[in-house]
Amino acid sequence: IKDILNVDTTIAGISEDKINETEQRLGVEIPHALKLVYRYFGNDECFLKSNLEKISFLPLNKLYVEDNNLAYKIQGKKYAWGIDLEKMRLTYWAKDYGWYWEKDTIPFCEQSIIDISCFAISHMQTAMYSRLKGFSDTSKWPSEVAEQRYKDFFTRIPDLEYYGHTVFYNKEYKALAWFRGGQFNQDIMIGCDDRKFVDNFVKEFDLTKANYKIENGEVAKKKK
Repeated sequence: IKDILNVDTTIAGISEDKINETEQRLGVEIPHALKLVYRYFGNDECFLKSNLEKISFLPLNKLYVEDNNLAYKIQGKKYAWGIDLEKMRLTYWAKDYGWYWEKDTIPFCEQSIIDISCFAISHMQTAMYSRLKGFSDTSKWPSEVAEQRYKDFFTRIPDLEYYGHTVFYNKEYKALAWFRGGQFNQDIMIGCDDRKFVDNFVKEFDLTKANYKIENGEVAKKKK
C-alpha cells in the first residue's frame, strides 16, 4: 500500500524509538502488523482516519490495554477494535457489553490492509460506491470474477481474500478499490484523485446508480 500510494514514511511514519516507548508504557509488545501501520502511516490522518465514517486508528500515545486486549481502533465512544494479546486474534468492544470475539473474524493483518485502503479512499478527490451485477458464475469466487472483469482498470493485491473482501489498485493513477463479494450482493468503492478514471469505470460497466460519496475532495451531501 505504501508503495502504491508513494508514501514517504520518514514523514508519514513514526520512528521505532517512539514505538518502543509506547511498548514500555503499555508493558506489552505491540504485534508486528500493527507496528507496521504506525511505522508507515502513524503521522498521517489520511491513513488513520476515515473521512466518511467516525472510525479511526488511535494515535500511538492513545493505545491502551484492557482485559488483555490491545485497543487500536475506535468508532466514537460506542465501539472499539483490539487484538487479544494471548491468542493474537481480532476482538471487539461495545459499550455496555465489553470485549468479545466472533468466530471466523477476519485476521488483523487483512483487516488493517482493508482499513488503510478504505481510509485512503475517503481522503481522495473522488470516491464512488456502487452495487454490482453479473457475478452469477458460482464456480468461482466473486473476487476472482472481479479480477478478470476489471483487469483493464485494476490489479488485485495478491493473496488478500477473506469472505469476499479484497483490495484492488492501479499504480499509474494511484487508485484504490475495496471489493466485497457476497453470496447475494457484490459492491465496490473506488477512490482516485483523477475524476476521469472513476467516471470511465462507471461508464464502462454501466453503473447507472453509482453513488459519488466524495467529489472534488468534498464529502457529498447525503440524498434525502
